[in-house]
Amino acid sequence: MKRTTVAVLFCSLLLFIIPAFAQQPGDPATKEDVQKLFDVMQSHKMFDSVMTSMTRQLPALTSSAL
Repeated sequence: MKRTTVAVLFCSLLLFIIPAFAQQPGDPATKEDVQKLFDVMQSHKMFDSVMTSMTRQLPALTSSAL
């Protein structure tokens, strides 16, 4: 009985505490913020790599489709 009561109290406490740690709305991202994110993720290198790979595979894909 005590375990059940403690479990119910703990769960109900979590329901009130977890939303308090949720991310609060802030300023929207600017173009500069997005550019910084892309730079950190090295998205240009990934894009170049994907394009190179696709360029190599494209002739084989088109010839097999015909």
